[in-house]
Amino acid sequence: VYESEELSGILAHELTHIYFDGFFLEGTADPLWLSEGMATLVQVERGLAAPNWLRENLVKLSAGEGFPIETFASVSTTSGWRDEKVRLWYAQAYSLVRYLIRTQYRSSFYKFSSHLRDGRPAPEALYRAYGAPYTRLRALEIAWRHEISRAAPDR
Repeated sequence: VYESEELSGILAHELTHIYFDGFFLEGTADPLWLSEGMATLVQVERGLAAPNWLRENLVKLSAGEGFPIETFASVSTTSGWRDEKVRLWYAQAYSLVRYLIRTQYRSSFYKFSSHLRDGRPAPEALYRAYGAPYTRLRALEIAWRHEISRAAPDR
């Protein structure tokens, strides 16, 4: 880590990985999208340092671009991807985590994460934490896409 204008955001991002990923140490590892989404959320909202590429990718997502949720959620590494694809994937992770935290009670997100840690499949963890209509990941994608399409990106 070296001094730069992005230092506070990078530190917030990386420290979030240590803290949030540590929550999963006693169980199943957290999915990459959840880890990176949470780390980027803290970077933006607590580190007050949104990456310079985030806003343009949030605009793309609100216009319908991005990854189908099943493809998105199955990503275990972005190594070897073009920078543009990585940035869009990170923006989607950030946006989905932000949606999950803000859509209901914050305790719902905690419950979702706990169920994942306990080894429950993502659709089951989602339903147990958020209830209907979140019976599968596609339902989450539909609700999230509806929300981001009607609201201008604020980051």
